[in-house]
Amino acid sequence: MQVRSFTGRSMKDAMNRAKATFGENIVILDSTLLPLNQEHPDRRIQLSVGIPDSVRPYQDSQPHQQHDFKRYLKSRLAELDSGTKADRINQDSSPKILQPEQSANSQSGIPESGQPLLSKMASLGFPDEFSRNLIGKVGFGGTSVKLNKSKLLSSLQSHFLRALAAKDQNLFKHSSRMIIPVIGPTGAGKTTTIMKLAVNPLCFGKRKVAVISLDHHRMAAGEQLAQFSRITNIPFASIEDEVDLHNYFKSGVEAEVVLVDTPGRSPNFSEYSRELSDMLTVLQPAATILTVPLTYDTEDILFNSVLYQALGATHLFFSKLDETCRPGKLVTVLKELELPVIGLGNGQSITDDFIVNYGEALWSRMVLEI
Repeated sequence: MQVRSFTGRSMKDAMNRAKATFGENIVILDSTLLPLNQEHPDRRIQLSVGIPDSVRPYQDSQPHQQHDFKRYLKSRLAELDSGTKADRINQDSSPKILQPEQSANSQSGIPESGQPLLSKMASLGFPDEFSRNLIGKVGFGGTSVKLNKSKLLSSLQSHFLRALAAKDQNLFKHSSRMIIPVIGPTGAGKTTTIMKLAVNPLCFGKRKVAVISLDHHRMAAGEQLAQFSRITNIPFASIEDEVDLHNYFKSGVEAEVVLVDTPGRSPNFSEYSRELSDMLTVLQPAATILTVPLTYDTEDILFNSVLYQALGATHLFFSKLDETCRPGKLVTVLKELELPVIGLGNGQSITDDFIVNYGEALWSRMVLEI
């Protein structure tokens, strides 16, 4: 195996440098947060990657994607060289470790009355630039007059929701038949997400929904969905292999929406990446939902999400808002991935804890903490 280390401002930055060298068939061996270096502020994450000797170069193993990879490689190299949008996003999302002499300067531009809010938002995981832009729009400007809490929140709310305005995802507006896989790492909450999508009237309304499971890596992986099917009368099938999958769709499935539960494993293993890519190729999905657990730390979320995005994720669902003490990391993920969000999970209740307006939910959570 050929092994090499790459550095970058964030996990995504280092990953893109690795892909630019080795292609898509890389294996992640280790990642390390580097100490802050004033001379090289762009070196914050060190990523050790390798490519197995048995794996052919990207262009040989996936010739049908050669054109897409060349286009991807060209765009990524241009971004890395010019330090434009992607570089700025990576800088914003990387961990900020302040030296004592930097602390005073880091607060510049925010009036004294806004400092407590800035510190609180930082403790909740909101990226610094987002918080500063938000506080800068409140009408107390550079004065030292302190607004009372209710007036402050009233001034902030509209700016906050506007900054997090959902992209027009249109997923729930499609009238044609849809196959929608739900992907994500182990323990992300994919199965619960599928059940919430299947029964919530705000999602697919009165359209007929069916659920299938391709997950055979966990013991009794489909049992939860089978029990769900018995309770709700939503059709469920456990699919063993590609032949079963073809037979399933040839059997005259009446469902207008088919939700697909996929195995939950890390996509940094090339074998799993190929398996999942092959599944998605057979399914030809109308959309692919990436379930992002907010219980992971920011770098782990980005590490997994960037890899899953490369496998074809088109929409995001954030799970486990109720289980994190740093909900603001959602904003960092949104800025990094730039994918529309279909919803937010805020508990285990299948019928009640699915939130479509994630901006309102995040605002409510922040208000509770201020």
